Amino acid sequence: MDIDSTKAERRQKEDEERFAQIMEICQTHDVTWRDICNSFVTGFDIAVGSGPLCEEPILGSVFLIETIELLKKSPKPISDP
Repeated sequence: MDIDSTKAERRQKEDEERFAQIMEICQTHDVTWRDICNSFVTGFDIAVGSGPLCEEPILGSVFLIETIELLKKSPKPISDP
């Protein structure tokens, strides 16, 4: 077994572990993987819609998500009649 195949196997195992963690987070917080992906894309679209990247053509870009933090939903405030 050469070094490249060992690295590839290690990366695949790490990816599988990360995906398992993400799926656990999804189940814990009652969200779907698609919900999380849509949030990433929406956030990126908002970020490039203003600021230094405003209206710059961005094609074939990749962004890496290093951490995911989901907050508990707070209960709706009770309004007084």
